[in-house]
Amino acid sequence: MKILQLSDIHVNGGGKFACRAADSLGDLRAVVDYILQVELQPDVTVVTGDVSTDGKGDAYRLVRRELERLNCPVWVLPGNHDVKAPMKAAFGDGCHTADDAPGLCIDTPGARLLLLDSAREGQIAGELSRAQLDWIADRLDVPQDHPVMLWMHHFPFRSGIVGMDRPLAGEEELLALLQGRNAYVCSGHLHAGVVRRAGTVTMMTAPAVSMLMELRLESVRFYEGNVGFALHLVEDGVVTTHLCAAPSPRAATGPHDFGE
Repeated sequence: MKILQLSDIHVNGGGKFACRAADSLGDLRAVVDYILQVELQPDVTVVTGDVSTDGKGDAYRLVRRELERLNCPVWVLPGNHDVKAPMKAAFGDGCHTADDAPGLCIDTPGARLLLLDSAREGQIAGELSRAQLDWIADRLDVPQDHPVMLWMHHFPFRSGIVGMDRPLAGEEELLALLQGRNAYVCSGHLHAGVVRRAGTVTMMTAPAVSMLMELRLESVRFYEGNVGFALHLVEDGVVTTHLCAAPSPRAATGPHDFGE
């Protein structure tokens, strides 16, 4: 089973550049073009938030048009930049938010997928509510050789990039719930590919589709023209994750500061 993870797409209404320097719609097109070129053909795609920067309805429609080219089921989760009402209007049942239910459970032959909305509109930091944590606890009873994969925007660990390490409220209880399970937490928000192991729990963040992070732990800046994604291969109870870079038609520039 092949699960494509896209994160931090950051398309603006009208295709306007994000953070003044990033052609985020062009970045998304470059990623989709590459996935089609190398014939990855994912079984499902999960988008872990920050689909848009300005949260406008036409931004989500532009993203949906590009994602339809992947020719597979797509599930979309909100990030801290997203506005949930227009996002839901654009993606319909393919978009899960906490307004719908505490989570969305998708059972596949290879793994159980638990989709979670960690975003709270108007806040940068994320949160898992009591209802969400209880919902997760009720869905962990699967055979040890069957992975449980949680998907959300905010990452539940310290990355070492000081400006991005804002706590996810509920993260300690989440990790306690998952200990002893064949568990994976797949997130975004960091704009970089990072993997961390805590006991039996593997946690990772996908490289950003747009505005990949410069690797300076004391600052938060990005390069324009570098694009990325993650591919998860699930086979015989094991998840193998590729943190991928895709070629862009534009030369990379930067580093640039985040911010509109």
